[in-house]
Amino acid sequence: MKKALHRLFWLGILSLLWLSSLIWLVNAADAFWDTSAAAIAWIKNSGSASSDSLVSSLKIFINRVLGILSLITMVILLYAGFQMVTAAWDDTKYKNWFKILKQAAFGLAFIWLSWLIVSMIFRVLAKLA
Repeated sequence: MKKALHRLFWLGILSLLWLSSLIWLVNAADAFWDTSAAAIAWIKNSGSASSDSLVSSLKIFINRVLGILSLITMVILLYAGFQMVTAAWDDTKYKNWFKILKQAAFGLAFIWLSWLIVSMIFRVLAKLA
């Protein structure tokens, strides 16, 4: 009984982490679907060499890469969580998938922290310019 409660507790914690990450991912998707002039110029590869468009293009590129990495990590979280829940009370399978789930959660936290640092750097650069 104690083992079942422990598993349910961690399943609840990981579900909350997943839902909060999903909300962050949806908010970060705005940068992926950016339709501003700088984003369109970057997509069309207009060749504008001004530093403002270069910084904007770099920010858009970094946000898109982090968005794609977040999406991949979310798929890994879903798959590992599903495998962990359906482990049929086999402790070795459960522990292996739980380990993968924790690693994916740490990866998602690292991606979020990277996005936060990059956003702060670009805000500082925008204020200096």
